[in-house]
Amino acid sequence: MAGRMNEPSPFGITTVDTTSAAGPDPRLQRLYQPSSGFPFDEEEQEFDPWKYWFVIHKRRRLIAAVVTVAVLLTLAFVFSSVPLYTSDTVVMVKPNVPDVLSKRDAMSTVEGVYPENYYKTQETLLQSRTLAEQVVKKLALYRNKAFLGKQVRPIPLSHLTAPTMNALVDRYLSMLRVSIEPGTSLINIAFVTSDPTLSMELANAHARAYQKFGVRLREQANQEVERFLQSRLVDLRTRLEQSELALNAYRREHGIIPGLMSLDGKEAVVLDRIRQLSSDLTAAEVQRIDLEAQVQVIEKGNTSALPAVTNNSTIQNLQALLNKEYVDIASLSKEFKPGYPPLAQLEAQAARTRESMRQEVQRILDGIRSSYQAAVAKENMLRAEMTEQKREALSLNDAAVKYAMLQREVDANRALTNNVLQKIKDVGLEAESSASNVSVLDPAEVNPIPTSPRTKIDLTIGCALGLIGGLLLAFAVEYLSNTLNSPDEVEKFLQLPNLGVVPEFSESERSREKQLEGPSLPQLTVKSSANNQLVNTFKPYSMVADAYRSIRTGLLLSRAGSPPKLTLFTSATKGEGKTVTAVNTALMLAQVGAKVLLIDSDLRRGCCHKVLGMQPWPGLTELLIGAGSAEQLIQPSDFPNLSVLMSGSKPPNSTELVGSDRMRDMLRELGSKFDFVVLDAPPLIPVSDAMLLSTMVDGVILVVDSSRTPKKQIKAARARLEYAGARIFGFVVNRMHPKSFHYHYYYGDYYQDDSQTG
Repeated sequence: MAGRMNEPSPFGITTVDTTSAAGPDPRLQRLYQPSSGFPFDEEEQEFDPWKYWFVIHKRRRLIAAVVTVAVLLTLAFVFSSVPLYTSDTVVMVKPNVPDVLSKRDAMSTVEGVYPENYYKTQETLLQSRTLAEQVVKKLALYRNKAFLGKQVRPIPLSHLTAPTMNALVDRYLSMLRVSIEPGTSLINIAFVTSDPTLSMELANAHARAYQKFGVRLREQANQEVERFLQSRLVDLRTRLEQSELALNAYRREHGIIPGLMSLDGKEAVVLDRIRQLSSDLTAAEVQRIDLEAQVQVIEKGNTSALPAVTNNSTIQNLQALLNKEYVDIASLSKEFKPGYPPLAQLEAQAARTRESMRQEVQRILDGIRSSYQAAVAKENMLRAEMTEQKREALSLNDAAVKYAMLQREVDANRALTNNVLQKIKDVGLEAESSASNVSVLDPAEVNPIPTSPRTKIDLTIGCALGLIGGLLLAFAVEYLSNTLNSPDEVEKFLQLPNLGVVPEFSESERSREKQLEGPSLPQLTVKSSANNQLVNTFKPYSMVADAYRSIRTGLLLSRAGSPPKLTLFTSATKGEGKTVTAVNTALMLAQVGAKVLLIDSDLRRGCCHKVLGMQPWPGLTELLIGAGSAEQLIQPSDFPNLSVLMSGSKPPNSTELVGSDRMRDMLRELGSKFDFVVLDAPPLIPVSDAMLLSTMVDGVILVVDSSRTPKKQIKAARARLEYAGARIFGFVVNRMHPKSFHYHYYYGDYYQDDSQTG
């Protein structure tokens, strides 16, 4: 029976028999597969807002520092800045009608259709240096201390050179703000200075100067127009006099009396006839071209495309009748053979209908051809008559035609002259008007409230920018970090199960744990009681004890069928806490009654004796070189069920010793005598001893320091184990600070609540 529960072992560990005739339970195989990670990979691929909160919590001091610096810089800016005051004037600008020569432009202006760039032009005029210089001189700003500033002395008028004026204009324009209200004819003129009264004066003065500036521009434009019209008037009067003299001379030469000979006679009749013939000829050509196109369609045989055929009601009715007859014929053909009388009658009727349609179509086509021939004949007739009328018009009295030409020239010159005279009068009237197209709607007033710096807004912006910068910097530092700072990061990076998270414990934390109520674990002897790295110095349900209890549970469940006997603890580099982890795991295994052997297999720098407070020799070195037997060299510890084989003397060839067949045979022998054998091996990166030992044990547990081991070294450590073909049970994250947010995520307030409730 698969999955049956076995009897408890002598040391109180119950195992599950996962074997059967079909082999191990595949569910447990997936669970204990060392390289597959946890069985919740799909969930971990989902968006997890907590991991971003982890980064924020971890880098909270950096974020707080950036925010503090930003706020301090903002405060420094606020208190060091000179208060600035803004006053603004709102003006309404109506476009002028400057082009008196164009009636069409004037009407467009009245209707409100202005060029799109008109107000952009006014905005440029408001910011022109010419206008600014006028205000500087009008208000004598070169002597105004509020305008010049405390560091500049008033400038005498005699020292007002061109470079100095340019500098004053630049300063003036730097204070000016011009903006157009979208969709309106309103323009806002604002000045920003350190004196509220000066801001008001400049805004109002600039608006008044802009009004006068526009009037002067209009006067200049009117003067230029008037000069142009006067020059044109002289030329037009000369041409009018010459044309009138030529007309009078022609009258005297041919004896023509004004009013008796005009174009109201025969010439008018001939011209009217020609215009009528031209209209009729055009209509005839259009009709002929249309009919000619229809005839070409007929010649090509595509009569079905002719509208006269397709739109004919008779054709449409015959086609509908023919379609019905076809349907009836098809229906009878399915039931009766050819020659069936009713069927033959229907076919004869369909033939008659087709013939009627053909005759009707032919009638329509003949009508189109006849209409085309008639249209060609009419066009030829009108063209001939048009030629005759033109010849008759050309044969009219040359004197009458010449007279009409001269008369028209006189009339045209007189009309142009009168038009220019009227334009000159209009320009004169407009020049006499001093009204401006600029109106001041809201004059500027003194604004006692500074617009800069805005303390509250600036502090809010500074704080927000600092927070954003702090967050960006925190995530950038986290992204560029070379260490794995959380168990989740290690798990995703290594793709290995997390067997436990061991908090960093110090003397102060050990004392705090011992103050909690409840029974303690078996106490150390006097010889080793000073070592606070052992789990026995902590409360049995403390964070430290439960962390190693989790490692023990993970180890017992790391292999299907039965727990592994030979387990090796190693790390990427030295100083990651693998020795303390191995010793405490062995202690936790011994506490449940298992017979446990701890082997310090680091022949170069063994440290188990320091943790346990024992002598480092004799030990493994002496056992491997045959200087003693296992029974002689294995030492009992101060803890029940735990025996220790120290590293022994430092040999010159430690790699050869741990990789020898003697080492493999010795481990096999010890594995048969003890329930569990825990090996503390050297780190993987500096030496190859751990790689050799990993091939002799049931599995390896990789210890990772949560704060100091670079990613590359962790990855290289796993790569070496995989290269050696070792089975990796998982990893242990060591030295995670109890107050760390990542550790709090795993254990929450469980232990805090336990301390409060006792």
